[in-house]
Amino acid sequence: MNTLPPAHRIYIRFRLNGVERALEVSATTRLLDLLRERFGLMAAKPGCRIGRCGACQVLFNGAALNACLLRAWQIDGADIISAEALGDAAEGRAVRAAMVEEV
Repeated sequence: MNTLPPAHRIYIRFRLNGVERALEVSATTRLLDLLRERFGLMAAKPGCRIGRCGACQVLFNGAALNACLLRAWQIDGADIISAEALGDAAEGRAVRAAMVEEV
C-alpha cells in the first residue's frame, strides 16, 4: 500500500528489456520491487537489499548495478536489462561468460 501523498508520486518512462514502459509510482520505489511486483520478473532476488550481495543485479544503461539501490526517480529515461533478457542482449554473452568463470 502506498502511504506517500500524491506530491511524492512521479511519472517515469524507461526501457525495460527492450520495451518502452511508462508508469506512475512513488519516487522512492526500488527498481527491484518494480521488476518483481509490477512486471513479474523474478530473476532479480531480494537478497541483502543494501547492495552488497548482487542477487538483484541488472544492466542499467549498460553498467551492472544492483536494483535494490536504484529508486524510481533514478530510472526515468534509463535502459534496463534484467537477467530474463540477457539471452537477447549483446551484453548477455559477456555477463554469462563472467558468471561461468566464477563457478
